[in-house]
Amino acid sequence: MKDQKYNEVSQKVALPEAEAAITAVDIYEDNTRVAAASKDKYVYIFDLKARKMLDKVCFKYKPDMKNMTMRDCLFGGDGALYTLAVEPRQPSYLIKWKPHLGNY
Repeated sequence: MKDQKYNEVSQKVALPEAEAAITAVDIYEDNTRVAAASKDKYVYIFDLKARKMLDKVCFKYKPDMKNMTMRDCLFGGDGALYTLAVEPRQPSYLIKWKPHLGNY
């Protein structure tokens, strides 16, 4: 498929597991993984080559965080995943997830 602005558009991976709208994505610097933050309180981590979900993370500081959303996600240079969890009229949380044995 051609796009006049960027010359070519290609699909890397479908994100079927997310149960709500995706709010942000980030691709790891070696192009092997993608993270997708979602309104369903999760960040999904996908393997681009295998085209499958590797892991999903969810931040639950308090059990009553019903309206929390993962607003953003970013891979750090050390392989860690940073996420921003927000809830209306409540504190926001910047969380660092370190990979452990291939998962976060």
